[in-house]
Amino acid sequence: WVVARGVLLLTGLLTTILIYWMTRRLCRGHFDLLPAILYLIIAIPHSPATNHHWDSNLFYLLSVASFFLWQDRGQMRYLLITGVLAGFTSCFMYQKGLFLLVALLLVHFANNYRLTPNARIRNELGVVIAGYIGVLVSVVLFFYFSGGLKDLFYATLVWPVSNYQQINRLPYGYGLIEFYWSDWTTTLEYFFPPAVSQLLRLVLLLPSLLIVLLPL
Repeated sequence: WVVARGVLLLTGLLTTILIYWMTRRLCRGHFDLLPAILYLIIAIPHSPATNHHWDSNLFYLLSVASFFLWQDRGQMRYLLITGVLAGFTSCFMYQKGLFLLVALLLVHFANNYRLTPNARIRNELGVVIAGYIGVLVSVVLFFYFSGGLKDLFYATLVWPVSNYQQINRLPYGYGLIEFYWSDWTTTLEYFFPPAVSQLLRLVLLLPSLLIVLLPL
């Protein structure tokens, strides 16, 4: 229990710091602390347990932070670290790490293809990809020599493709309504009158609601 809570505390603390640092880097101002505060208030309290979502988010943000450091300092090692951390993200949720890798490659190409020689761009992209593939190859080799490669392939590819769609059919935005909305109702009504708690939970849920509405 102590170890699990300690890991959760460390993950939450590092994620909050990364969000604040990235916000300061991209948009300094009077509200640059707000995203980190919203993360602390909205995210972790509603799932206060160590899980693959928090862990993958941490490595995701670390990978993006390393990419930012490369943009600021121009050192190739940060690109390698970016790819490695994206690979670690895939170790928790493989699609998240893969989409992160693709996004970073596209951003890098879009930002530099007019100003940077093609050979240099290819080398930089290759470093990121090498870091990512290096992690995946290491994982595959570990399971191969442990005799678990077939189980890894089945658990991460065959079973999800064959079964996940049938067991994970939920209405769009289900978690926002069923979990966050009801949780905030219970929590806020301990401290505020019903009308005030209704208004506060709506304000607190606006960032998540915006994300839900964007694809519509």
